[in-house]
Amino acid sequence: MEISIPSQAGLGEKFVTNAGTFVNKGFEFDVKWNDQVGEDFTYGVYANVTTIKNEVTEVLGGSFLNTGPGLFGNPIKRWEKGSEVGAYYGYQVVGVIKTQEEADAYGSPVGSLKFEDRDGNGIIDDKDKKFLGSPIPTATYGFGFNLGYKGVDLSVDFQGVAGNEIYNFNRNARYGKEKRDQDYGKKQFS
Repeated sequence: MEISIPSQAGLGEKFVTNAGTFVNKGFEFDVKWNDQVGEDFTYGVYANVTTIKNEVTEVLGGSFLNTGPGLFGNPIKRWEKGSEVGAYYGYQVVGVIKTQEEADAYGSPVGSLKFEDRDGNGIIDDKDKKFLGSPIPTATYGFGFNLGYKGVDLSVDFQGVAGNEIYNFNRNARYGKEKRDQDYGKKQFS
């Protein structure tokens, strides 16, 4: 993890270090069948599944917020004891501002996202953030088959993941958003 050196040290720099530990637990199951029919024809099928449970067991300083890209300049990944490595941490979206009346009340343009005010103080700030999910899948799987005839082979493989969340970083890289981000959330973000 990239750790900041306190400015009292006179450097104000960052360095990369092993700043935590985590545990992965799970199981893997794999089954295959290959056979030959006559002298010229072969075939096979396979399937596999792997489960994983990831948990951060220790973090330098108790919690660590990633310095990478995030929503409106806010880092989106957090490492904390009991969470999963790289778990998404941020504001919970509760809807979209659809009318001008809502926009005026919320302090953001029509079409903007509405975020959950978890502490009920009327201001969306760091106290309203929460863990939103994990990029680590709870399971990976695959299956496929192969056929062979007189030295010519055909194989088809399928694979996938389940139980993970995906964060859309396209919002941060989209051109033409500069004006909107500048105006967005003047009243709601502290």
